[in-house]
Amino acid sequence: MKTNRKRPAQHARPKAHNYENQQKAHTNFTNKRLTDIQGYNTDFSGSDFSNTSFYRSVLKYCTFDSCLFRFTDFTKTNFTQSSFKNAIFENCLFDQCVLSGCDFKNAVFTNTYAAKTEVPAPVINTDQKKIHIDLIPALQSALSACRNNPAIIRSKTLFVQKPAKGKKEVLSKQGRKKVQREKLEKQFSSDRPLEINRINVARLVHAFGQEKTALALKEAAKKMDRDFVSLSAFLPYFK
Repeated sequence: MKTNRKRPAQHARPKAHNYENQQKAHTNFTNKRLTDIQGYNTDFSGSDFSNTSFYRSVLKYCTFDSCLFRFTDFTKTNFTQSSFKNAIFENCLFDQCVLSGCDFKNAVFTNTYAAKTEVPAPVINTDQKKIHIDLIPALQSALSACRNNPAIIRSKTLFVQKPAKGKKEVLSKQGRKKVQREKLEKQFSSDRPLEINRINVARLVHAFGQEKTALALKEAAKKMDRDFVSLSAFLPYFK
């Protein structure tokens, strides 16, 4: 006798959007948070991805020709064999991304950074230690105010935590899950100091200047109360 049984859930994450062999040209993705997106051979040509974040997404053999990426964050994203011909990148960041076989022919890059990513394009390949900014007192004060905002701290957009010293312990799968849970419960431990995320601060300063950035961040420090992962979350505070 057959019984109808529900297939058990494989993981707790919500199901990601699946863009497989789809036509998504000239679509407005502005202000979208594209986390854990799965895509293959989909055409996004001419679409607007301004103020968008790609986080842990896999978009292989996709077409992003003539797309607009303004203040877009690409973090741990896999774009293997995708095309970005004639695309425009302004104030963007590629962080720990896979771009094997990507085509950036005639793409335009302005104040775009790459960290731990090999980008076959004219971007600013650098790390935190190589960026120096002489912060004006007003911006220093605004950043100090942001340190007291839990949502900003959790986002890791303006601050990074110094890595723990000492030899790393080899953990079992269960042990790693326990550590991950503890990190979620306590994003930053009080005994490990925070450093300014120089890449992201440089992106804001380059786009708006130090004085305007200081005013915006001071306002954000008062009002930010939702979790986010992209620098674009600060843009509404720039008036």
